[in-house]
Amino acid sequence: MQWAQGAGGDSMAMADRGALLDRLCVALERPGVTGVMGTADILEDLLLLGVLDGKSVFGSMNRTGLAGSTFEIDDRFTAYDAETIASMGFDGGRTLTRIALEDAATPSGLENTARAVNELNDRKLIAMVEPFISRWSNGKICNDLSPEAVIRGRAWRVRAALGGAVARRFVHGGFLTADRSTVAGRGGLGPSQAVSQVRQP
Repeated sequence: MQWAQGAGGDSMAMADRGALLDRLCVALERPGVTGVMGTADILEDLLLLGVLDGKSVFGSMNRTGLAGSTFEIDDRFTAYDAETIASMGFDGGRTLTRIALEDAATPSGLENTARAVNELNDRKLIAMVEPFISRWSNGKICNDLSPEAVIRGRAWRVRAALGGAVARRFVHGGFLTADRSTVAGRGGLGPSQAVSQVRQP
């Protein structure tokens, strides 16, 4: 969710910018951490700190679905766009795609996601699509993280059809490659090998 500052049991874990950047720098130095996703304010600071060399970098694209707002599903693309991501030399862009079947803002969100996927693909960049089945409960949006919703639910069928090409689209839980096979993390290729495969022309 956008506008969220908590992590784990600490509701203000990301409120201190200096501490957040310190933790990100430590994380990026750990073996097996191959990249980072963030908004311009975070990524540009990390660039200035020199910790992104050799890392995969993804720009967050839609940032208006503020947590707790009445317009949370209407998550518009106001952060990175494909042109800026390409000019920065990043690897791709990330979209948070929440699918709330009872919310009329869902179709426009799916349409905007598809447009972003196409624009990234036109520039031979990876599109990281993170979909959730979501629903309103007591005035708040809740994401359904059950295996049924994530793996076999509507989110999988919808996200597989977003955009006009699949060769460079990364979806939460696996890569959809040009032949529409799934390269899943468990029992398949690891993230580094999968990214390398997707990057091939």
